[in-house]
Amino acid sequence: MSKRQENIMLAMWVVALIATAGSLYFSQIRGYAPCTLCWVQRIFMYPLVIVIGVAYAQKNVRIAATTLALSIIGGGYRFIITACRSWLSFLMLRRHADKCRAPASTSIISDSSPSHF
Repeated sequence: MSKRQENIMLAMWVVALIATAGSLYFSQIRGYAPCTLCWVQRIFMYPLVIVIGVAYAQKNVRIAATTLALSIIGGGYRFIITACRSWLSFLMLRRHADKCRAPASTSIISDSSPSHF
């Protein structure tokens, strides 16, 4: 294993460790309850600390495919669900906004109306 590959694997392990430690800190110490999407993402993230740590100790670069699969599944699931929810929210807001728009001629307040106050 080259020095560059070793450094990349070390960086991967540090990122996974910080992400795991951060999520455990906020849920266990600070008491924040994670949402369902966060739990699914954590299921795929937590093993990365162990898998990448063992691969780094054994100088096994081939483990990258396994870690990439876990990362894509965990992050991809959250991205797809979040994107779908955002798109549906956008469509619903747009539909609601179209129904609420009044024609310009029926506006309650206009520049030419006298003030009654």
